[in-house]
Amino acid sequence: MDVIISENLKNKYVCPLVLGIFGHNISYSVSPLIHNKLGNILKLNLCYKKFDIGPDCFTEAFNGFKALKLDGANITKPYKIEVVKYLDKLSQEAEMIGAVNTVKLENNIYKGYNTDSCGFIKSVKYEFDFNINNAKIVIIGAGGAAKAVLYSVLKEGASSIYVINRNLEKAAQLIKTAAEWSKYNNWLNIQSLSFSDFLSGKIKDAFDDCNLIINTATPSEESAGTILSLPFSKLNKNAYAIDISYNPPETPFMSIMKENKIKTANGFSMLIFQAIESFYIWTGKKPAFDFTINAVK
Repeated sequence: MDVIISENLKNKYVCPLVLGIFGHNISYSVSPLIHNKLGNILKLNLCYKKFDIGPDCFTEAFNGFKALKLDGANITKPYKIEVVKYLDKLSQEAEMIGAVNTVKLENNIYKGYNTDSCGFIKSVKYEFDFNINNAKIVIIGAGGAAKAVLYSVLKEGASSIYVINRNLEKAAQLIKTAAEWSKYNNWLNIQSLSFSDFLSGKIKDAFDDCNLIINTATPSEESAGTILSLPFSKLNKNAYAIDISYNPPETPFMSIMKENKIKTANGFSMLIFQAIESFYIWTGKKPAFDFTINAVK
């Protein structure tokens, strides 16, 4: 069995390790399946539940989670940024990104982590065997997941990045955040655009010679039609496209990419890679990717 085990966590749990995922409209989530299955196979006393919480109730729900001293959680849309203010401490990467997708109770305080960043980079290499260094990147969306993706491609040495969002102010704020990251290079060509820039031709320039386009907008946002009206036909045929959503398996964004003869992937491998990192944070055990995929299937 291909599993890396942290030295200080080799003992079995006496009490149940109680975990869960916080989000809104997440009936599709397979995170409970992944973590409960891994816990079962690795013989851990682990219970992982789904907490589908409306925006008006998130504060109360998450404070209740903390009051009960539950062990940890994943955080998904739309709370990856909001949850930061309810945590006692952040990992260095989560603090840099300003978004959290993994929470753990450590020494009686709650610490936030971001495993989306490393999960994304590993998924791009896994799906396309593609090196982001010196690449021209287009990111669609400007939420918590987009922050992790932007941080990742900056860290990997992308040569130019365009962030495209319906709300230009939100995209510009994301660029401003990137400029404050210590490893950010001032000479890097990084721009924010709104969908309205389509009329001026600026968005067409963003797609010219693009190597990788990343969609972080949800399928429901795609259905509004604005994303699907972008000039994807300008993409060169050697480009790659990844949608970080994994449900449905082929999103409208991916369908458009395939129509334009672009190699595509959904976010399932990213889900698995980030889940492995989260599982390691909680349990000290890091299952291999193939082992985890086979367990889930």
